[in-house]
Amino acid sequence: MGNGAQPDYLAFGYWIYEPDDVTDTDPYEFGVFGSSGDPFEAANLAGLTRKATYKGAATGAYYVNALSNDPTVGSFDSDVTLEADFGDDSATGFIDGEVSNFAFDHDVASSLPETVALTSGAYAYASLPAAFGVRPGSTNIFDTPCRACNNNPGPFRGGQIGGATKASVGKQEWSGSWHGIFYGNGAAPTDHPTGVACTFGSHEHDRNEDGQAVANIGLAGAFGARRQ
Repeated sequence: MGNGAQPDYLAFGYWIYEPDDVTDTDPYEFGVFGSSGDPFEAANLAGLTRKATYKGAATGAYYVNALSNDPTVGSFDSDVTLEADFGDDSATGFIDGEVSNFAFDHDVASSLPETVALTSGAYAYASLPAAFGVRPGSTNIFDTPCRACNNNPGPFRGGQIGGATKASVGKQEWSGSWHGIFYGNGAAPTDHPTGVACTFGSHEHDRNEDGQAVANIGLAGAFGARRQ
């Protein structure tokens, strides 16, 4: 248990809905989510110091040649490691890490990155109501190819974390973002969060015939990680 009142667990995953007739206006729907029963009390973040390591597992889906008539869509499992620096009472904390050791369900490894870097992002001492990322009790939904998540606005408890993702395949640079929340309250307000639950995505960009940027190859998923 976290604070004695809320169950301390992490739940994360993804889902894909395929309509009967997939068209340009009625595409596959893809969602990722991460949550817990014990969001960390954001008011306690300012009093935390020192560093902490979080390790866990990730899962999600990928798409290759999404703009063709014969795209490849599948799933993956991977590992995740995060390093959090909680700063001190005069400095904001930061957290970064990477998703690695991808296991894909098809022979697509040469088309997808070996690692996805979760670049440094400042976590918020105060909650932001319309944050792009995990919100307790909700899912993060976006269409394939990866577009912006759609969150129901409203206040939530917990320290918001996130930043940009970086990856590469050969000379092709990939971009994206990752977002989540600290979870798990200890017995004392100075105890580090016991876990994080996050969503993430990364993709390369091509241009369509109108010159608009479109995602032809990419991946997205969710992860949960525990303090070591």
